[in-house]
Amino acid sequence: MITDKERLILKIFYDYYVRNMSQTEIAARHFISRPRVQRYLEQGRRDNLVEVRIRFPERMHGTLESELEDKLGLSEAFVADTGSLGDLAMARREIAEIAADFFLRVLSGNMVISVSWSTFISEMTGAVQRKTTSRRESAAMIEIVQCMGAIMDKDPELQVFDSLRRLAAALNARPHLIGAPGVVTSNEAYNALLDDPQVAASLDLARRSDAGFFGIGALEGESNLMRAVRRLFPELPSRLKKMGVVGDMNGRFFDRSGLPVASELDNRVIGLTLAEVKALPLSVVVTGGDGKYEALRAVVRGGLAKAVVIDYDNARRLVEDRSAFGGGNG
Repeated sequence: MITDKERLILKIFYDYYVRNMSQTEIAARHFISRPRVQRYLEQGRRDNLVEVRIRFPERMHGTLESELEDKLGLSEAFVADTGSLGDLAMARREIAEIAADFFLRVLSGNMVISVSWSTFISEMTGAVQRKTTSRRESAAMIEIVQCMGAIMDKDPELQVFDSLRRLAAALNARPHLIGAPGVVTSNEAYNALLDDPQVAASLDLARRSDAGFFGIGALEGESNLMRAVRRLFPELPSRLKKMGVVGDMNGRFFDRSGLPVASELDNRVIGLTLAEVKALPLSVVVTGGDGKYEALRAVVRGGLAKAVVIDYDNARRLVEDRSAFGGGNG
């Protein structure tokens, strides 16, 4: 025979989920305290007395996103519906649109957001512009800061100065630029730039960011950093491969566990270190593509990414790859 307590728990669940009553209303209806209502709701969930089914839209991979968050310890995961997109440019735009929505969601007054440079971040910047139809009146308290010097590319859309200015302009926010190259060729130039008041101030602000949005590069890919490295230090890529490097983030190299790999480039890069990136309250990696999986898995394992906006194929591989679990998040 069902007990009075079991009957009461079931009635509470019906009131809560079907009648949409608040816990306070339920407490008054059944002549019990609100904390007791909460305890019974928790007990009922543990006893599987209720089954919650969420119907995600066809193009939203909600279950996959939840698996990524739960298994990899991510605060948020977003999976773009790129499974049927053979066009890389289209997939990149899909990822950028989701990243822009997340960027605008986390945005609030008195906030500092740092951005690195990559093709995906540039696409995200364009999406933010399209979604921001009117300037925010309160956005004067928002500051957008560059977290690494610029690496000029033949495509002006990839220049970090341009991306950061466009992003700040779309939000009526204050931009903070690092007026320096991302990679220099000597220790003397490196030390001189770090002593520059404007560069030092921007890097200090970047370290105190509330959130950072980053792209990542693969060692054997065609990221902006690797193109610069091959041009300035032709023999370095082969040495990095022997040292176990699988990718880069904000101009810093890491191994398959997401741990920093020391190299002669450490005193050539004007930007936040991986330890400083990891210390940010929220670090978001926006990326996708066939060649990015090893680097993506590494930044998740190493806790360098607290949130990700990625393509379907890489998301599926991550949840099926047990070696990606138990990293530095959570």
